[in-house]
Amino acid sequence: MELKEECKASIYEYASLERQNTASITGLYQDYVGMVITVLTSNYQKLKAEGATTWSIPEDLKAVLDADKPY
Repeated sequence: MELKEECKASIYEYASLERQNTASITGLYQDYVGMVITVLTSNYQKLKAEGATTWSIPEDLKAVLDADKPY
């Protein structure tokens, strides 16, 4: 799996497509879903710029995402 696909899979792990759609339509968990997409996309851009070929989420980002998870 390439870096982009691994990032996408991580986004779905923290905010499934169903949760993303619900956030968009109803606003439920909108802040968390937005944070997941922003943080993980930024991490992807950073890894890509560094020439990384393997996806990873730093432990501090994992801790934030897990701590703020509302569901």
